[in-house]
Amino acid sequence: MSDRPKSIPPADDENPNAWEELSAFRRTFLEMFRPDDAAALDRVGRLLFDCALECAREWHPGTEPTDRGNLLAVVGDLRFMQGYLESMGREHLEASLSREGVILSQLAESQAGDVGKIADVISARLNARLGA
Repeated sequence: MSDRPKSIPPADDENPNAWEELSAFRRTFLEMFRPDDAAALDRVGRLLFDCALECAREWHPGTEPTDRGNLLAVVGDLRFMQGYLESMGREHLEASLSREGVILSQLAESQAGDVGKIADVISARLNARLGA
């Protein structure tokens, strides 16, 4: 667990409808950069996201994103987050952490399984109802 300053502003965790305002780059990725670099990448991500929304039909004429494809993408992001949380959850076993770091590592460890369960449910429903 790092005690360095945050590179990017936190997501609005009080408003799930603000998801479109989040960067095209995961916040877990942007966290690896210095604050000014992360802010620049965040702006580029927003530009790419806006461009993709505006141009997708021109890039792929005759095709539209499907609900199934969208949910498969969600499962991929959930699996990433599950693995990220599992990695954070091992830190209290593998590194010397502050008391707070140990608590946060254990929190991450406990939540990884829940994130995985959400991905499992979506995957199972997609495969059961729509065929694999």
